[in-house]
Amino acid sequence: MLALFPQTVASEFPDYPITSLPDLEGWEDTSWRNDVCPSFWRNDFLVWIDYPDPRERENFEGCRFIVCRLDFDGCLLVGSATLLETDDWTEVLALVH
Repeated sequence: MLALFPQTVASEFPDYPITSLPDLEGWEDTSWRNDVCPSFWRNDFLVWIDYPDPRERENFEGCRFIVCRLDFDGCLLVGSATLLETDDWTEVLALVH
């Protein structure tokens, strides 16, 4: 289902500093302009990657990376909680691999 979304972080968030993104090889860009930041999907996990500068985030006290679980249709699991909130990309990789 996620493959049907042709948008990318560049088209949905034109002011986002793309060069600040971690290595996303193997991740599918699922960014959508009505979200607060870009998102990427892999192995049934969805990761929102907020702006590197906390002052540009909707929640400037929040973490840069937020990980949730998706169901088999590519939708957030109903009632599922956030699995991880961190500023460390290596923690994200440890969870989703």
